[in-house]
Amino acid sequence: MRSASDILKFPTRLILLLKRHFLGDIDYLENQYRELYGVNQEEKARDAIIRNRNRCFFALLSLLLLLFSFFLGQSQSNRHFLYRSAESQQIIGLIRPESGTIQGDITARIVQEDSVWTGEMSARIPSVSVMKESKSGSDRDRDQVEEMRRQVENLLREAIAEPGNQILLPTHTRDGIPIQWMAENNRNFGYFFLGILLLGGILTWSRYSALKKERELATRSIQGDLPLFLNQLVLLLNAGAIFEGAFKEIMKNEQKKKEKSYFYSQLEWILIRYEETRDPLDVQLAAFARRTDDQDFIRIAGIIRDNLQRGILLSEKLLKERNDLMHKRKKRVEEEIRVKETKLTMPLCLYLLVLITIAIAPAVLTS
Repeated sequence: MRSASDILKFPTRLILLLKRHFLGDIDYLENQYRELYGVNQEEKARDAIIRNRNRCFFALLSLLLLLFSFFLGQSQSNRHFLYRSAESQQIIGLIRPESGTIQGDITARIVQEDSVWTGEMSARIPSVSVMKESKSGSDRDRDQVEEMRRQVENLLREAIAEPGNQILLPTHTRDGIPIQWMAENNRNFGYFFLGILLLGGILTWSRYSALKKERELATRSIQGDLPLFLNQLVLLLNAGAIFEGAFKEIMKNEQKKKEKSYFYSQLEWILIRYEETRDPLDVQLAAFARRTDDQDFIRIAGIIRDNLQRGILLSEKLLKERNDLMHKRKKRVEEEIRVKETKLTMPLCLYLLVLITIAIAPAVLTS
């Protein structure tokens, strides 16, 4: 049996669970950003939580407005109904508004004693279009069902056409079968709760969307900048520079740019730590490669470490890696171009359809 303290702690635990579920886990975000950038990024984690909180606030506000409009519409439609009694939900008539239309649905329930047909007919007021919802019926009863539907539709049409402040609904068909009119249950309420579940799922799925986007940008930056970095490194090594000197020269040129990509911003941090702490460049570069989990980058960082520690010729191996990465980059660009061409096919077809319509429309209209 649970103690009183456990019962009192349950609401707090539930709130923390919902907060983590919709807003995200601050510890998880801090760890992921630290792994991505190599340093503490508490501000980025807090910004992600704040964005998720604002998104949840606007979603909750929208749901409250929809719920308010839903109940307001219900009350606006129900005030036009004349009930048989305060306790009964059976409608005997409608109050005709001075202006505008009656917003609401009513249902005609007709039950024959011989059970030839049992069904409901929904009618939107003031429209007299009656939608059949037969609950039974063999093939031989279809004609009787259709006849019943036409009778109710004509009776409802005649009742609406009668002058007066009130619309008295028909109580019997022309065959003397009783008709019971009831307020139509609003079926949108179930869709409303389905929308709440769908919105909750979207909020849960997107709580780490900012982190995923930054990871994707980081991946694209490495795939695009690593081959260029190797190209410059190979040229400088072939010119007689050592690895540290070539690295500094590359970063000296990159520091002149106003905007830096993720890859070069991380290399800049590596150079700063090297100058401050003399932490070896190859060790830091290998740690950076492991954080990105890019297999090509990890392999290249390993080659650089092998060269500096064992004396393996670096430029020839890096030249081979550069050629492989350039080939992969070319293939990736070609694939992206094909994807973009596929995405542009449908808008182009629609545009051509519009042009064809504009071209042949005068001929069609004058024929």
